[in-house]
Formats: sequence, C-alpha cells, structure tokens
Amino acid sequence: MKLAMAGTDFRSAPLELRGRLSFGKDEIRRMTEDICKRENILGCVIVSTCNRTEIYVSFKDSIEDPTGILFETCGEEGIGFEGRMKVRYGVDAVRHLSEVACGLHSAIICEEQIVSQISGAAELSRESGGMDAVLSTLFREAVASGKRALTEHHITAVPRSAAIRAVDMAEELAGGLEGRRALVIGSGKMGCLAAKTLIERGCDVKITIRSYRSGENIIPRGAVPVEYAARLASVAESDIVISATRSPHFTLTREAAERLPGMPLCIFDLAVPRDIEKGVGELTRCFDIDDIYSEGHKADPEIKAVYSIAESSVEEFMQWDRFRDMLPLIDDIKRAVSERVLCSAEFDAVRESGDAETAAIVAAEKAADLILKSLRDTVGSDALGLCCERIEGGSREARRRAAAERT
Repeated sequence: MKLAMAGTDFRSAPLELRGRLSFGKDEIRRMTEDICKRENILGCVIVSTCNRTEIYVSFKDSIEDPTGILFETCGEEGIGFEGRMKVRYGVDAVRHLSEVACGLHSAIICEEQIVSQISGAAELSRESGGMDAVLSTLFREAVASGKRALTEHHITAVPRSAAIRAVDMAEELAGGLEGRRALVIGSGKMGCLAAKTLIERGCDVKITIRSYRSGENIIPRGAVPVEYAARLASVAESDIVISATRSPHFTLTREAAERLPGMPLCIFDLAVPRDIEKGVGELTRCFDIDDIYSEGHKADPEIKAVYSIAESSVEEFMQWDRFRDMLPLIDDIKRAVSERVLCSAEFDAVRESGDAETAAIVAAEKAADLILKSLRDTVGSDALGLCCERIEGGSREARRRAAAERT
C-alpha cells in the first residue's frame, strides 16, 4: 500500500485560510482528473467541507508529497499554510480517515453530516475516474464505520450539526426563541435544517430563495419564502439571521448593514468562505464557523466505543491490504501445486480412465495434501480447524444452491 494524505482543518487553520482551500464539485472534478493524469498516481479523493480540506492519494511507485500535489493542482501557493497542513502515510492515513468518518475529529464531535460528506467525496472521485482499489476499499470501510458509530452510539450531548448549534446559541442569547423573528439566507441543506429547527422552537422564519415558483422550491413547512434580492429588508426586521450559502460574494456587507434602519440581535455565518463581511461583527453580535465550534463539547463516555469502531475499521482494511499483497504469492502457489498434481502418479491413473469426478477428487486431495503438509510446522490445529469450518460452510452453501437449481 502506497498511500498518503494531507489536509488542514478548523484546529490547524483559521477560517480565512480554510476558505482558500474550499472547493466546489466542478473544481474537485477538474482537480481529480488532472491529478490522476500523473504517471505515478493511481487514485485520488478530495474531501472539502466547511471544517476541513483533505486529499488522499494512492501511488504506483514512490510516494510523493500530497501537500505539493494539492497546491499545484488548485493553483494555491501555500503562503500562510506553513505548519498548518498535516501529512500522514500508510496506516496513519487509514486511521485518520476512519476517525474522521466516525465524527471523532469534527468540531461538533460525532456530528451526523460527516458520513455523507465522506461518502459524497468518494462518489465524486469515482465519477471523475479517481478511484483505484485501495481508495475504494479504504473509503468503503470508513463510511461503514461511520454509519455503525452513528447507529450504535448516539452521542446525545452533542448537537447534530453546525446549523443546530447556531440555533442553540441564538436561543441562549435571545433568552428563548418563542415569537422571535428569524431570517435564514440560503435554502440548501444547511439553511433548511436551520430554518426547520428555528420553526420547531417557536420562531417566525423567513428563508431566502433565488427565484420562487410554486411547487418548485422545497423549503421547510412554516417558513416564508423571500426573494434573495429582498434579503436586506428582512435582515433589518429580524432578531436572528443565519446565513449558509455557497455564494462567491458576501450576503451582507458592512456598508449595507450600516444603511439598515435596524440590526439583528445576532448573526450566524455558517459558510466557508464566509457569507458575512467581517466588519459586520462591529455592529452586532456576529459568529462564524470558528466561533460556533470554539464552544467545544463534553466527551461522552461512549466516545471510547466509537474509537473502537474506528480502529476495527482500520484492522479490516489492513487485513484486506495484507491479503492483496499476498495475491502474487498465492498465484505462484496455485501454479506450483497444479504442476505437482498434474505430474503425480495418482492423477495420471485417473486421467487415463476418463472419470472426471474421480479426477477432480484426486486433484483436490493432492492439492490439499501438498499445501497443508508444507504448512504443518507453522500453522496450528486451531487455524486448520477454522480453515476446515469455512470450507465446509462453503460446501454446504454450494450444495444448497445446486439443489435449488435442480428443483
């Protein structure tokens, strides 16, 4: 396995720096295609979320610096990232991805969104021709461990997402949300989750949309749609504003905010790069992703169990990789055994008789003899017993299928 990853997250880099490494789907497709054109690269997956950007690369021969590959491909010079990019190789990269998928490296620990984000990154790589056998197996195991962690260990002390944490903070600041007016800028998944949560807690909620056609805009029930272009008037009327868009421009600038007749009690910017110009924070209480996540979390006792799930996923992958490394040797053993069987006197006798069933039995017994006798000094009886159980189990299943086909 020649695997390496490099990445930065909310712990290593401030929001301003992370914004420079925040990529949309089209850009990730282009980058993946460009990276996989390199002769020494077998596969590449890029994970880009509001909290982290990571690149996983599978190499053909020598392992290269994944940080350099990422910066070269996206056109980023890397100024300001000195000491902020973490690089991991081999099993360390495997373990990191598994723990990330389980939510153990999320700012809001064990959040639910990270599993779908990791799965989405893998799917995007697959669509872009970036998946090889190593990365495909690695990400499949990681996603499976993340789903298992969510299913078996619900960390109740932790909010489900940044959107819900923002609503929690708004509720604390406002002394309750019943009857409060809120504006959500952005009707994507994050915006709709924020709007839905605000409504559930008693808020009167407006949500922006780019254009409104009845039946075409899916927004939470109870939310009032507002044209994006009319958002500033709604900002002035709101107690709480949450902005969560992928817009390349600010949804609220300081200049625009200064002209408003009133300002919200608090504003939450859930976007990367940021939606709200930094200077707006001088006019009212304004929180970005880093502010929300700096609240931290209390370690749930079950978190240790989640680490165990992540570690079991690492072992599953490493076992697969060890077997994969042995495949050439297994092929050599099969060829050697086949030659010995074909040259044996026992096989010569049944081959001349033309009895195919007897020939198959003799060949199988001779092959088993050769393999097991050569291993008798290194393999214990327990291992041989387990081998026998698995073979017998496969035989029973084969007989069952054959009987079903005959009927």
